[in-house]
Amino acid sequence: MAKMSKKFKTDIFKICNLIYENSWTQNGIDYTTEKSHWRWSDLWALLINIGCHFSDKSIKAITDWSNEDRYNPQISSPDEEHYHLAAQMGHVSFCRAYEHLRGRKPFIAKSVNYGYGRYRAYNCHNGSRTQGRLAMGCKLPWQGEQVTVTSFNDTDGYLIACAYHPPKSEDDYGNRIKKRFKITNDDLIQARKDSK
Repeated sequence: MAKMSKKFKTDIFKICNLIYENSWTQNGIDYTTEKSHWRWSDLWALLINIGCHFSDKSIKAITDWSNEDRYNPQISSPDEEHYHLAAQMGHVSFCRAYEHLRGRKPFIAKSVNYGYGRYRAYNCHNGSRTQGRLAMGCKLPWQGEQVTVTSFNDTDGYLIACAYHPPKSEDDYGNRIKKRFKITNDDLIQARKDSK
């Protein structure tokens, strides 16, 4: 394995290195890209759940290092589901590291409902929170509608949230868009001021 600069040799890096070294010798289990991805995905969820501290630059540094040389281990970066889990649990250091990786400013709103993410078995905050970071799948009241965050545009600094028509029948999953909102940080700041 290629050497990493001393300044990045954090506990997170040591754990990533351990996972990488053991990915090739899983008790006779063949290595595949898919299995590797799931190992990394579960690792990020575990690190969030145990409350492991992340510096603001840690995820980006590890990801950049992984991508700079084909002989370095291929580390799968965390994704939006991990960000959802961290926001739901109030794991601020992971959220800040993920935001640094994506070049995203945090979107903070009132009355955020995180619902159930993929890692719902690990968490206990399933109801509305007074205030919190928005992640994909979060629900919140916005301009008289209950909306769900569906995507982020990190380049232009906004998110998309949609309000949906109620289901017409048992077979209707209520995924027909009623209104689509483009929400910026300034919009959220103004909404918090207006609610005081």
